[in-house]
Amino acid sequence: SLMPSSMPSSQPSSIMNLVRSFAYGGLSWEYDHLLTIDNNEISTLVNSGWTELCNPHYSPSPLCSGTNGDGPFLLYQNNGSDRVALYRCYTGVNHFFSTSASCEGRTKQTVLGYLSTQRTSETPRPLRRCYNSSGFVHFHWLDEHCPQDSAVSQEGIVGYVK
Repeated sequence: SLMPSSMPSSQPSSIMNLVRSFAYGGLSWEYDHLLTIDNNEISTLVNSGWTELCNPHYSPSPLCSGTNGDGPFLLYQNNGSDRVALYRCYTGVNHFFSTSASCEGRTKQTVLGYLSTQRTSETPRPLRRCYNSSGFVHFHWLDEHCPQDSAVSQEGIVGYVK
């Protein structure tokens, strides 16, 4: 008989979490960014002055409209082959995301989900991590290179999402 720890997962491995993007303070890549999958947290953020960021061209859902590449995306809910966890981290001042379980020496707040290490038909969109040196802010950018700005640098493709 199978031991409980070796029982197959009852959830299909293709279930995905909608990750929504918020900024606090103004122009999207100049201020603190926060990614969330928690619907309760979303209402708290909105009521606390955070602005939801949108991506009208590639958004996986019609949540909002906007002009930037830092809007919502989908991550796998469960770990699996060719997947890595995406963590939401906190410096004490700003939020950022990382595939490092130690959050690069900062505080780990939550696991957002699992991104693919391979571009597939199910996860066709590159998720890039960008850095704004003038605001000391990490943020994501979907599908395209990070914005062209003297203070913004591209830290690379972290993985692939829907």
